[in-house]
Amino acid sequence: LIKDAQPLIGIIGTVENDANIHERIISTFQSLYEDTESSSNSTDNTFPSFVYRSLPIDYNFKEKKATNEFPSFDGILKSNWLEKHSQNIPSVVVMLSSFNIELNQSDWNRKEFNIIERYSRIKALVS
Repeated sequence: LIKDAQPLIGIIGTVENDANIHERIISTFQSLYEDTESSSNSTDNTFPSFVYRSLPIDYNFKEKKATNEFPSFDGILKSNWLEKHSQNIPSVVVMLSSFNIELNQSDWNRKEFNIIERYSRIKALVS
């Protein structure tokens, strides 16, 4: 490897009236890293850098493949493993959802159900 692999953080979802929310979140996270990196007096900087990716609302996380019952070769990685886990499958998914605090109980319950359903679907595909 030429450089260390960096974990991927995916940001998905929208917020009404804020089309640039993903970019603002990414720039905030990146500035926090830069501030920590520049204030570090030590050459041993243990705060990791990350790769951030804005994901569209309809982003299709790839389905997990069924595991085979063939013998495992512990300690051996497939050739695409590093790329897959550092560029395609996020280590963390930040899920955004807008809501109105003036929703009635029925609408709030429906919104909450939709958020939980979406969260469960993303969690099943990523974890």
